[in-house]
Amino acid sequence: MARLHPPRRFAPTAGTPRGPPTMSDDHTPENTPEATNAPRHDPPAGTPEAGSVLPSGAVVGGTGTIGPEPQQRGPSRRSLLIGGGLAAAAVVAGGVGLFAARDRGPTTTSSAGKLRIAYGGDVCEAALFAAYEKGFFRDAGLDVEIVKTATGEDTHPAVGSGKYVAAPGIFFSWLKPIEQGVNVKLVAGLHEGCLRLVVPRNGPITSVQQLRGKRIGVSGLQSSALNFFSLDLLDAGIVPSPEARQVEWVVIENDLLPKALLEGKVDAIAASDPVALLATLEGRAVELTNNRQGVNAQQYCCATALNGDFVRDYPEEGRKLVTAWAEGSRWVGSNIEEAAQIEVDKKYVAGTVEQIVPILKTYGYNPSAKSLRAALVPGIQKFAGTGFLDRRTSPEELADKVYADLGLGW
Repeated sequence: MARLHPPRRFAPTAGTPRGPPTMSDDHTPENTPEATNAPRHDPPAGTPEAGSVLPSGAVVGGTGTIGPEPQQRGPSRRSLLIGGGLAAAAVVAGGVGLFAARDRGPTTTSSAGKLRIAYGGDVCEAALFAAYEKGFFRDAGLDVEIVKTATGEDTHPAVGSGKYVAAPGIFFSWLKPIEQGVNVKLVAGLHEGCLRLVVPRNGPITSVQQLRGKRIGVSGLQSSALNFFSLDLLDAGIVPSPEARQVEWVVIENDLLPKALLEGKVDAIAASDPVALLATLEGRAVELTNNRQGVNAQQYCCATALNGDFVRDYPEEGRKLVTAWAEGSRWVGSNIEEAAQIEVDKKYVAGTVEQIVPILKTYGYNPSAKSLRAALVPGIQKFAGTGFLDRRTSPEELADKVYADLGLGW
């Protein structure tokens, strides 16, 4: 893709304003123009070193978890039975990326303009909410707006088209869209632990192996939960791709997944918090597994996904954006109760502080660009066995296409 001269400024397109959210997750794939490789850059001055104390009060570490020790407790109207391949997508209406000038506030030093970041209303997006509400983006000289996605909106092509400059999500859910040309780059992992596989209490299913031939409810065929738990299915000898017909993926509106499970419309649900937790609160369902346990544990539940043109044209702003976002993650790990209060008071998440605090305590808060990059090739190699990727895809080449090195040393 030819570089535009001068670089375009990122400006918002029409979208859903921030407001009281419904619970959501990422959805289905779409095709957008070919991704471009981002150049490598040396770390900018001010990049936090391991062991340094940030304004949030958190300490930057190389490994391990910042914050409370994780505890292993946790916690739509229409359904479509999916028996065939991955859904092809249409172009997002009005989602063409626009870069334009804007009036900058007194604390903004960025030349990139207003930066819109998408969120879906999940508990695990606390790092984004903290970075915004605690002023970490503003302190970095960035003019950030966080935008609640519409029901059913697919963030993959929306970020690729430039409708949003960034969004969080498990890296497995971005592999197929980027393989197919969606213009997105992954930069750093944020945390682990927000995905759960839930089944009815006292039901016949007590292990992942028993899901063969069963119906699993998901919010979409590119949801983070579907992509992650496909690895657990694969380990259990079950090929998870719809073509294999060894499990039946049932797409249901995200916040109706618990109801569908309890009414017997599906045998299990795979979702992120708080949806995954709600079915267990009344004692009628139990957690079968999650992404903090088993052989696939510690794969980043949420990573920072950035528009490829933004990374290419504004690498310095990209570094600042991801650094502030990661600081939000570390802050949450050290301030669980306040983070939960922010999610409730600002209506980012549908839930109570009493419900959210135990969930946040189960996550691991160790954001890292280096660890994400190291996880890509082996992760892609294993994910290829699910049948969701093209058999001809080289794991090394896809990892290079997926990742943008912005010189972050953590």
